[in-house]
Amino acid sequence: MLETINSLLVHAADWVFGWILYLPRDLALFSVAVLTSASLTFVRKWTTDQEWLHRAVADEARQNQLRKEAKKRGDKEAVQRHKDVVTLIKMKSMRFEGKPLLWWRISLPRYPAFGTGRALGSPAAFGACCTCPRRRRTSTASRCGA
Repeated sequence: MLETINSLLVHAADWVFGWILYLPRDLALFSVAVLTSASLTFVRKWTTDQEWLHRAVADEARQNQLRKEAKKRGDKEAVQRHKDVVTLIKMKSMRFEGKPLLWWRISLPRYPAFGTGRALGSPAAFGACCTCPRRRRTSTASRCGA
């Protein structure tokens, strides 16, 4: 069952992203980065309350303006109060901004890593014998002539 699902996902991803494998390595990595950032931007617009974020930006600007006025008056309590309100706005905004990252992080393992071999080097042909060079570890005593 899992083999069938894996095969289905690999074929679907190959149909959508197979063109990347024909690009040079640097261009392929760049295109993956651009596509990832574009899709994350799209997911952000789709999953967050954009109206609330616009209001939060306006509220933050107003609180900063009020804080500057309080500094001119010398009212330390008001300055601290406005700083606290800005901190609350930023914390709630961070929660809204973190939701797309969470969605993206949860959905990321669903994509098969069929292009990993291309990014790290040319994949070996199916059934071909692969040999890895083995480095012989030498002790420090043999290098010192002891």
